Amino acid sequence: MPFDGFSTSALVWELQGKLLRARVDHISQPERLEVVLNLRQPGKNFPLLLSADPIFARVHFAASSPSSLGAPTGFCMLLRKHLSGARLTDISQSGWERVINFTFQNGAGKTLRLTVELMGRHSNIILLDPDENLILDAVKHVTSEVNRFRELVPGARYLAPPKGGRLSPEELTAPTLKALLLASESGCKQLLLDSLVGLSSFLAVELLAQSGYEPDVLCPEVEPEKLWQSWQRLLSLREACSFDPCLISGGHDFAALLPISCSYLRSPSVEAAVAQAKGAASEARKLSAAKGTLRQAVRRSLARAGRKLAAQQAELAAAEDAEQYRIKGEMLKAGLDKIPPGSSQASLPNYYDPELRPIIIALEPSLSPQANAEKYFHRYGKLKKAVQQIALQIASSQEELSYLESVEQSLSDAQLEDLPEIEAELRATGYLPHQRKRQKLKDSRPRSFRCGDHEILVGRNNYQNERLTLKQAKRDDIWLHAKQIPGSHVIVHPGTEDEEIIIRAARLAAYFSKARSGQNVPVDYTFAKYVHKPNGSRPGFVIYRHERTVYVNPVADSESE
Repeated sequence: MPFDGFSTSALVWELQGKLLRARVDHISQPERLEVVLNLRQPGKNFPLLLSADPIFARVHFAASSPSSLGAPTGFCMLLRKHLSGARLTDISQSGWERVINFTFQNGAGKTLRLTVELMGRHSNIILLDPDENLILDAVKHVTSEVNRFRELVPGARYLAPPKGGRLSPEELTAPTLKALLLASESGCKQLLLDSLVGLSSFLAVELLAQSGYEPDVLCPEVEPEKLWQSWQRLLSLREACSFDPCLISGGHDFAALLPISCSYLRSPSVEAAVAQAKGAASEARKLSAAKGTLRQAVRRSLARAGRKLAAQQAELAAAEDAEQYRIKGEMLKAGLDKIPPGSSQASLPNYYDPELRPIIIALEPSLSPQANAEKYFHRYGKLKKAVQQIALQIASSQEELSYLESVEQSLSDAQLEDLPEIEAELRATGYLPHQRKRQKLKDSRPRSFRCGDHEILVGRNNYQNERLTLKQAKRDDIWLHAKQIPGSHVIVHPGTEDEEIIIRAARLAAYFSKARSGQNVPVDYTFAKYVHKPNGSRPGFVIYRHERTVYVNPVADSESE
């Protein structure tokens, strides 16, 4: 659900209580259409995220202060130039519009305004000189070719978003509302949306519900007095700053009042509700997009490796026919005196057949019977060597498929912070192009679960699996992995013989594997000291011994840290 004028008012009121007089400590731009202002109050930091995302435009506190994407953009540099060290002196809303104005005073005493327009695909973040009403820059430039009525480029005069013929809520009177209803035969919900600034679909439905009407009610069926009373109640709530933040639609949307038109879950603040609903949805979309790029590369490689393996298996099947050439050579050698020179074929008894049925052998007429026999023996020897070579190639291809499936599995459970390491792994193994400048990665942490005095650690990707198993695990820790199935390495620290703990860890190993949807999944376990990585093998590949196997159903443990 997009912001509406009421929820914007609630958010502004909350931010005023926390941020006024805060100092801008740092500015970053984690995404092209996002800015994070790290605002410092005595003893506390507030990383305020401003987003002009066309689907998930929003303002809320970030979980942490994210870093900028690559080199700072021109917009980010300009914000740093004008706002670093500035004091936040005012936060206001433009009427009932979905527009929040952050007013700053910098060290030189200059007043600047950062305006965030939360208006769907028209959302924007604009730095203004309010004294001159001039745009210094915007995160999205809108030229006169795109909108000849409202340019949003450096040097242009700032114009408020157009009302589009709608009334400001303050302009609405009881007679006006009555006249609007009498003049329309359409749905009342749509009339409200078309007639008033700052309304959302949710707010229009809620006004009707509080007046005793269904969302699809027609204008002629609505009593103006009832709707006017509901409207006045909404205005009085805004005037008194009496907001009740909540999550609606199963947590996918938010509101600043407790609805009667749908179920809801209370939230500690509007800001928290925005972060949970719109922020979480935006992060999920980013994660899906980022995963999609890597998953596409992995699936392309899987398809290629699958085709290569199929071709090698067909080649092996043909090569395994080598035995017929040895038999034909033997029969020719045994029957040399029965074959006339220049023959194109020979019919000889097959001594390997209990019934001695004749075998037809094609011959090269230009060669002697002895030379034809030698030719068959040569072909047999060549194919025997090929069988050994192809078998090695097949083993390599099967290992490659298993590796790629393990990467695909790690992607399925990955979070945004896990993806750089998986991407680096794919570049290092040649499945993605190498980058000229290698990005330094921080080692990510494995998933952690508690089981009494024991910690169960679960790797998130192949690099982490290796670190966990080969560097971090103690010799007597327990190591677990789904048997011959792509999945995470699991470590129980300290090691134990407690069957209950091992079963619990085995269920996690099964859950974080490709067999998650299965039952009775075999899971091998042994001491970490018996697990080794062969030289030159791919990331995450290990061999182990002295293992035991348990059969478990996959379970995600809820007691994670």
